[in-house]
Amino acid sequence: PPITGELSGNLALRNWPELPPFAWRVTAVTQGAGTKLELSTTAPGLVLRVEATLPADGVAGTWRVVEGTAEVAAWLRIVTARAGLAALPDDLEMSGGIRLAGEGTWQGAEFAGTITSVLVHGSARSAAQGWEAAEIAVTSELDVMAGDVILRSAQVRIGSVQAAGVAGRNLQ
Repeated sequence: PPITGELSGNLALRNWPELPPFAWRVTAVTQGAGTKLELSTTAPGLVLRVEATLPADGVAGTWRVVEGTAEVAAWLRIVTARAGLAALPDDLEMSGGIRLAGEGTWQGAEFAGTITSVLVHGSARSAAQGWEAAEIAVTSELDVMAGDVILRSAQVRIGSVQAAGVAGRNLQ
């Protein structure tokens, strides 16, 4: 018979006080020689759920993002502060949702695979700088290997943009 276990809690990162606390849960099911894990975390504007199998008998484990969503407005200031992007306008407003998908393998601390992120229903504006963009969609595909993250492809589409009295439509 399978053996099932579950751990859950809340995580607040002291070194990153700007981050909200994360609720997390890990469920493990062991049957035969294999162990399957489901890892999930939520925070305001964030949901991430990953399924994984543990490495066994010299065979790499697997991972797959089952659900990944983030609200841009909820995470904009946190991410820009952490990335050192202080030069952004103080009144910058952004909205939209990011969806994540991906899968790959792992052995020890080495992860490999592909992650896709898609921004949908995006918009951005700065009244102080006099510009705005709407209907923004961004799709990117990242390769993860040997500790590196490599941008494989990216596509940006903007339905409309207005800046300095000039308007543009359907930009790619």
